[in-house]
Amino acid sequence: MKPIRLIFPWVGSVCLYLLFCNPVRACHRSAITLDSIVFSGGLYNIYTTLCVGAGLTGTNTGAGDDTQDILFGFYSQNPAISIVTFSPMVITGDSTGGSYFGFSVGPLPSPFNSQESIIYTDPANSSVPYTCISSTSTCGMVHSQCTQFIFVTGILPDSICVFGVEGDGDPVAGCYPDPDMCINIAAFLDVTWGELHAAQDGFGNRLRWTTLSETNNDYFQVERARDKLDFRPIGEVAAQPGDGPRTYRYFDPNPLPGANFYRLRQVDRDGQFSYSEVFDCLHTPTARVTLDAIVPLPDRRLVDVHFQAPPDAVIAISLYDLNGRHLLRRVNEWSHSDILTLDLSRLPAGAYFLSLHAEGEVVQKRFFLP
Repeated sequence: MKPIRLIFPWVGSVCLYLLFCNPVRACHRSAITLDSIVFSGGLYNIYTTLCVGAGLTGTNTGAGDDTQDILFGFYSQNPAISIVTFSPMVITGDSTGGSYFGFSVGPLPSPFNSQESIIYTDPANSSVPYTCISSTSTCGMVHSQCTQFIFVTGILPDSICVFGVEGDGDPVAGCYPDPDMCINIAAFLDVTWGELHAAQDGFGNRLRWTTLSETNNDYFQVERARDKLDFRPIGEVAAQPGDGPRTYRYFDPNPLPGANFYRLRQVDRDGQFSYSEVFDCLHTPTARVTLDAIVPLPDRRLVDVHFQAPPDAVIAISLYDLNGRHLLRRVNEWSHSDILTLDLSRLPAGAYFLSLHAEGEVVQKRFFLP
């Protein structure tokens, strides 16, 4: 089985996880992975890990100076892409022994041609060791230093490329830039997640989620946990055919009291799978069985019993007189609606008790038959 590509890590108070563990064009000297994409609050949180190599001037060099800057270029057919926030702001302990400070430089012209760029710069610019951002074997030692970067964007880019910029400011000298150091985001998205939502609805919880796009998707398995860790499957929803955004719904009829944590296991037609973010819902238990009203109809032979009970409950209704004598019993002799009509034509006028048994609960109500 190939590595799970979609899983959702923690971002602030909300997590919509999409994990891509596949190395993207893993290079001889450097490697970049797209770890996750989290869609939350209308923004995309993009997690990517960059591993860089190092070398010394005069020893397998591909550059005459150290790499002073590392640049992430964001590319999209939509020019409105922009970086909202990013982290870390500072990289420490890299192969040059210095610190890199990050900042947004906006769109950049050739050779980058990016719609938006984030650059990490090393102001120390030490002249002997250098950080290697390249796949070519002449550019230093194999990657050894890895850092995870998180970028928040309003639009999901088509791709992200990483460039090393020479210390003397020449972006195309030596091994730079390296076109292999790119992430093709669209190639790894079997499902692009939209919003995930859960809310209490009567006796259960109602789940709703959207996908912005799907490729090779077969079905979703709904999983639930009490503690965000021990997830158990509780149901399945088939994928919808067609293109474009889609909306799915699922009703959990037996939620846990208190917090319920959900996630979706998306399964491809070839059996590979991925996970959504974890989303939650607080469920406050309510009376699952109620006897709301007993209404004699104009023809006193008939009485309407208004009740509520879970749709899969075994329901028993019993009728007693004021002396406690058992006069009538009905067990699941009707469809599970909220109204049951009883024929009491053989009983005299007077007061009676009606008892409803379901889900281990017993509710009673007194009424008068005219």
